[in-house]
Amino acid sequence: MAERFPEEVVMEILSRLPVKPLLRFRCVSKSWFRLLTMDSHFIKLHLNQLIQANPMPMIMYLREHRSRSTHFHLAEDYTACNKAIELDVLPFNMEKLHRKYLVSGICNGLLCLSDYFFEEYSKVYIWNPLTKDHIIIPCSPIPSHTIDDWWTLYSFGYHQVTNEFKVIRIMCTTKHAYTNEKFQSHVSVYTLGTGSWRIIEPMSYDILLTIHYPALVNGALHWLAARPGSTSWNLIVSFDLKDEVFREIPLPREYGVIGSWSIQYKIGQPNGHQSSFRLEPLGVASSGEIVVRADTRRLIVYSPKTNSVKRLKKFAFQSYHVYAYIGSIVSPRLINATSHIIDTEES
Repeated sequence: MAERFPEEVVMEILSRLPVKPLLRFRCVSKSWFRLLTMDSHFIKLHLNQLIQANPMPMIMYLREHRSRSTHFHLAEDYTACNKAIELDVLPFNMEKLHRKYLVSGICNGLLCLSDYFFEEYSKVYIWNPLTKDHIIIPCSPIPSHTIDDWWTLYSFGYHQVTNEFKVIRIMCTTKHAYTNEKFQSHVSVYTLGTGSWRIIEPMSYDILLTIHYPALVNGALHWLAARPGSTSWNLIVSFDLKDEVFREIPLPREYGVIGSWSIQYKIGQPNGHQSSFRLEPLGVASSGEIVVRADTRRLIVYSPKTNSVKRLKKFAFQSYHVYAYIGSIVSPRLINATSHIIDTEES
């Protein structure tokens, strides 16, 4: 069939298909396998089509076992999380099964994972859970002036203008809020495809540590933050992935005032259901419905059209780490092909 159509027509047709059939089509022929796994132009074309189509998000949630290992579960339909399947053993963790990971970012179908227990020789993992493709990024050495009382945060994002994926490592002091210790930070950036870390200007904000990765909006990462020495988390700090500069964004002060923020939606628990868990928006479906985590076992869906909320079926187990996920065929190995990255667990 492919011989009856020009190559560009075949590419255009395939670029409009969902990820799942494309994964099967890799077995059609060698030429299709190369197209779907190694053709960076086609992969980018498919990603652009995917973004424009705004597909229904899947739901990924993590289960942490007593054995100190992290297991990933994926529900293809956000309304049926009770039917989620467990993903295969992580391809970069075939030997060390008892290992915990943090999700440091999700972008264009790629997950950025970091070791749960930070060590001097910790690694960062960029993984496509649908294609099973991955790379392993050895972390840059810890600065010699750091001490034990520093925290480490990894983040991950993509900027469409530069067409670059970047991993950011932020290290900061921890005791400055309640001692006379001077606030210090150390920031380094790894651009996929370069094979090396770069040290950039330190930041002057104290980022609120949570179990969630920062929001990626318009090519910039965003965190809730405070000024050093303050315990008032009244700032939003952004990091532009193109310019690699930290900027301050004030929190909303007066709703409805020009130049300030305004309320878009007000979402509550359905049918007067009471819960001590704070509602957490996960994503927006193509229908316009807003998917919200209600607690550690359940999602709710808010419809802006009808201003109504409905509860979905419970997860099979409790999970504190729940994410909206849209798959892709983006290959971290292909992006990183020009670098000399280590892609095994060998040190």
